[in-house]
Amino acid sequence: MSELVAKTIEGDFTAGAAQLPEVVVYWDINFGGANFRTNLNITYVGDAWNDQISSFIVVSGRWQFYKDINLTTPVGPVFSPGYYSWVENYGIPNDSISSFQCVGF
Repeated sequence: MSELVAKTIEGDFTAGAAQLPEVVVYWDINFGGANFRTNLNITYVGDAWNDQISSFIVVSGRWQFYKDINLTTPVGPVFSPGYYSWVENYGIPNDSISSFQCVGF
């Protein structure tokens, strides 16, 4: 299985002063199947996860998802904290996400 490619999130995240952004992505609809949780910007989800994400939870922060690697070709809106049980309900074609990043709080 290939490794996730990530870059650190830029900003002032002083201990106790701010909460880190966090997202959980799931292989299947309704938060099913394999999942991974991160607070990093993911420039490529890896070969195993590429074009497999069907649902996600934004724990904190505001996140943008992308169709292509290296955070290019945005899909869907910027997502705030919440439960997103089916990507197609939010303007993202199923199994199309290749990268994502936190774009703010």
